[in-house]
Amino acid sequence: MIRGLLTTLETPSPSLARYILRVAPLTVLPSFLILGFAAVVFRLLGRDTTFPAEGAPSTGLLDLVGVVVAGPVLETLGLALVLTLLGLCSLPVRWQAAVAALLWGALHGLFHPLWFFGSVWGFFAFSAAFLAWRRVSGRHAYVAAATLHGVHNLAVVIVASVWPQGAGLE
Repeated sequence: MIRGLLTTLETPSPSLARYILRVAPLTVLPSFLILGFAAVVFRLLGRDTTFPAEGAPSTGLLDLVGVVVAGPVLETLGLALVLTLLGLCSLPVRWQAAVAALLWGALHGLFHPLWFFGSVWGFFAFSAAFLAWRRVSGRHAYVAAATLHGVHNLAVVIVASVWPQGAGLE
C-alpha cells in the first residue's frame, strides 16, 4: 500500500492537471490522519491541542489568499531551492523528499508543535511531486508542488472553518 502511494506520487502522468487531481487527496488525507493521531497523543500527554493555535492564519479573505495562494507560491520557491541543494548531495530522491519534508515540517512546527505533524506528510508529497515533474521541466515541477500545496492549505482552511477546534478534539 505504501509502495503504491509512493509510486503514484513519484510518477508523472501524461497530464499535469490529471496528476494533481489524482494526487491531491493523497497529500491531504494522510496529513489529516497523522495530525489527528498526533493530537490524540498530545491530549493524552496533557499538551495543548488548540488548533489553530495563536499565530495561526485566520480565515478572512486576505488571509485565505495568503494561505492558499501566496504561501504555496513563495514556499515552493524555497522548497525548490532546498531540493536543488539536496540533489547536490547525491541523496536518493525519496531521501531528498524526506529531508525537505522534515525541514519544512519543523519550520511549520515553530507556530505550534501540531503543525509539524499536519505539514510533514504534505511537504513530502509536494517534494516528491516536484522531483517527479522536474524530469519533465522546472515549470511543471513548480506548478505541481505549488498547486498541491495550495489545495492542501485550502483543505486545512475548510476543515478549520467547519470544525473550529480542528485537531483540538475539544
